[in-house]
Amino acid sequence: MTEISRFATPIAIAIVATIITWPLRRRRLYSWTLVSIWLAVAAAILAEIATAADGGALSGLLRTADGRVAVLIVVRDVLAVNALLQVADLVVWHTLLAAFGRHLVSRLLVNIGIIGALGVTAALSVSRTFDDPDLGGLLVTSTVVSAIIGLALQDMLANVAAGIALQVEAPFVQGDWVRMGENEGEVTQVNWRSLTLRTRENHSIVLPNGKVAAEIILNYSRPERAQGTDVFVGVGYQHPPEEVRRVLGEAAAGSAGVLDHPHPRVFVHAFDDSAITYRVRIWIDDFARLPAIQDGVRTRIWYGLDRAGLTIPFPIRTVRLAADAEREAERRRDEGDAAVLEALRPVPLFEPLGEDGLGKLADGARLERYSPGEAIVRQGADGDTMYVIRSGRTRVEVADQGGGTAVVAMRGPGEHFGEMTLLTGEPRSASVFAEVETEVVSLGRDAFAEVLLAEPTVAESLSDVLARRSAALGDSLAGIAKGAPAGRPLAALVLERIRSIFGLDDTPQS
Repeated sequence: MTEISRFATPIAIAIVATIITWPLRRRRLYSWTLVSIWLAVAAAILAEIATAADGGALSGLLRTADGRVAVLIVVRDVLAVNALLQVADLVVWHTLLAAFGRHLVSRLLVNIGIIGALGVTAALSVSRTFDDPDLGGLLVTSTVVSAIIGLALQDMLANVAAGIALQVEAPFVQGDWVRMGENEGEVTQVNWRSLTLRTRENHSIVLPNGKVAAEIILNYSRPERAQGTDVFVGVGYQHPPEEVRRVLGEAAAGSAGVLDHPHPRVFVHAFDDSAITYRVRIWIDDFARLPAIQDGVRTRIWYGLDRAGLTIPFPIRTVRLAADAEREAERRRDEGDAAVLEALRPVPLFEPLGEDGLGKLADGARLERYSPGEAIVRQGADGDTMYVIRSGRTRVEVADQGGGTAVVAMRGPGEHFGEMTLLTGEPRSASVFAEVETEVVSLGRDAFAEVLLAEPTVAESLSDVLARRSAALGDSLAGIAKGAPAGRPLAALVLERIRSIFGLDDTPQS
């Protein structure tokens, strides 16, 4: 019965351990843990079988005081402790600590701890198990073997030592985005021999710890996740730097992924052959998305420069006659004027202007393009411009008292916005964003002033149209009606405001 219990006990323990760890079977190291458990069981059974089969033939260093095979007992003890450590590693490090999203203890330190515990176990088992107290020969032999192994594995040992040094200095932790020489990526694992980076292309780069310790390490996640990066753009010499700085700064500030604080800054970087090169400094907190964020900034810059009429020059190698260039520019102007007229003519608001007035209005208009997600106007801002959508689609948002926003309308080609602010001076009643690439006709107050000064009676028709539109949209002209005598028509109040803004007459008409 005693012989049976020697075999049954380790098997029963292994079955219990297997049942306990079964819910963790999808973990990466579960298979190795299971192998470690049953290796320990096999070593325990083999030690008992060898003792029974030996019959006392072995002696000295290979025999314990109670007659068992000493070498197998040491192997059994080491494998048993290893199985216990692997179970603890699976449950604690890979399951409980992983729940925090980032391991609190480095994998390298865990591995070193396991190796150290196994070494101590082996030493204690040898001192307790072997019957011969004179271990001089064994120590000499082990020293020679250790020297041979050390010479054969000196590169690996150097990597282990470098890994320990990196853990002590801690220039990075798992999850940091770093650059090491020519390699850049997120630190996903640090073990006893190497470090693993995951690149933006989802490639895994394994670097020996010795190579990592010899490289200059640039950590983009410390001391803070907010990191500065630059985007360079060349703009023509004919444009004043202050105007260029304003356009570039506004374009960068509205781009996705760019932090509001610190605010983007623009510097004159160099006077190059074909352009003045500007450096746009932006701040981001997700370095893994750097190419996408820079792409968004460059896209916004192109649209911003295009709307402002600022050019991005390039070296020209083709010889063109000046007359050809002038004819090409004139053709493009004519096409632009025709496009503006085509966009303005169907708009009901401009019906009172007539063809002549519409032509004068078109002369002062501009075509502007906006990138997807870019704000065209913002709620509460002042302005002196209205917009007619020529192509694309816009999203109209209104802020509520709770600090949120609600989408109240989607507008497409032929529709317009901003006329209330342009003609009455009221602040913007909503924010308008480009849903897709959107081209609009921009009409400034100066363009309207020329038309109204030439034909003041047009103001009355415009006031009627605005009043009807306001009634349809709600209280967008509530600021004008506030404080006015009760019962006075809204159209009369609008007309008074229009005449006041454009200086048509000191005496309002009703």
